[in-house]
Amino acid sequence: MDQGDILVFLTGEDEIENVIKRLRRLMKKMKDDQRFQHVPSLNIYPLTAKNQDHVEQIFEASERRKCIVSTNVAETSITIPGVRYVIDCGFEKKKIS
Repeated sequence: MDQGDILVFLTGEDEIENVIKRLRRLMKKMKDDQRFQHVPSLNIYPLTAKNQDHVEQIFEASERRKCIVSTNVAETSITIPGVRYVIDCGFEKKKIS
């Protein structure tokens, strides 16, 4: 896979938090497993209204590949340099009244 950051679009903050936890757990398992020593490290960042701690790091250049997990609201409001791969879950949340 070519180098480049990854942007993942999900439907809400709960989904984002779950995916972040799973990705971090997976990266730790891979780091501890000799079979995956060739896999480069990945910085994983949530981009949500609730979690603004990492916003500066998302936009800074980095030696490590970044994976930014966000809602599709960010799709029309920001541009993140270095993103080469976009993964969209294909779902959207709608209010039903």
